[in-house]
Amino acid sequence: LGGAMMGAEVLYKHDFEADVILMGLISSIVAFAIFGGYSDYVPIFSGGTQFRFESAAELPWYAGLGVVCGLMGILYTRTFYGSVATFERIRIPKMLKPAIGGFLVGCIGMAAPESIHVGYGYIQQMFTEDGVRNFSLVLLIALPFLRILTTSLTVGSGGSGGIFGPGMVIGGMTGAVAWRLFHTMPGFPNEPGPVVIIAMVAMFGSVAHAPLAMLLMVGEMTGNLSLLAPAMV
Repeated sequence: LGGAMMGAEVLYKHDFEADVILMGLISSIVAFAIFGGYSDYVPIFSGGTQFRFESAAELPWYAGLGVVCGLMGILYTRTFYGSVATFERIRIPKMLKPAIGGFLVGCIGMAAPESIHVGYGYIQQMFTEDGVRNFSLVLLIALPFLRILTTSLTVGSGGSGGIFGPGMVIGGMTGAVAWRLFHTMPGFPNEPGPVVIIAMVAMFGSVAHAPLAMLLMVGEMTGNLSLLAPAMV
C-alpha cells in the first residue's frame, strides 16, 4: 500500500495523482500476494511490532525530532545534488568518475565500516537499547553525516545505487542519536525503537515529499501501525 501511495505522491511537490491510487493499490496488493506466495509475509524489520505509543507527553519530542529530520533531509538533498554537480564539472572520461567516487567511499568505509553496506541490519540493531549502546556516542553522531556523504559520492559519481534505502537508514540513525542524547529527559520514549521508526518516516517523507506514503510504508516494513499517530506529527 505504501508503494501505491508513493507512486501517487512522489512526482508532485504540493499535490498527488489521485487517479493512480486505485490502480496502484490493486497492483501492489496483487504483487505482494504473489511475492508472499513464494516467500514469507513478514516485515523487513523484525521486532517492530512490540513498540507502542505510550503517552501524549511524547508528542512534543516527536515534533522536535521531525524538525531535526527535516534539516537532515535538506542536508541530504543539497549534498547529493552538490556531488552530482561536482562530478559533472570534472572533465575526465565518464567511466573514471564512479571509480573516483568508489575510492572515496572506500576510504570512508575503512575508517567507519558502518557508513557503507545496505544498513538495514544496523537499523534493526538500533531498535534495542543494547544495540544503540554498542556504538560509541561519537560514531553514532557521525554515522548519519557519513552515510549522507557515502551515498552522495556513490550515486553522484555515476555509481550504482539509490536514495530510498540510504534515506531510511539516515533517518533511523538520526533517531538513534536523538534517543541516545535525550532518553533520560521527562516524556521522552523509554525505548529507542519508536524513535528510530518515526525518524525513518520523517526523514524520507520530507525528502521525497511523500509523507502519506512513508506513513504506510514504514508501518508495513516494521509491522507496526500503532505509531502512526506520533508519526503524523
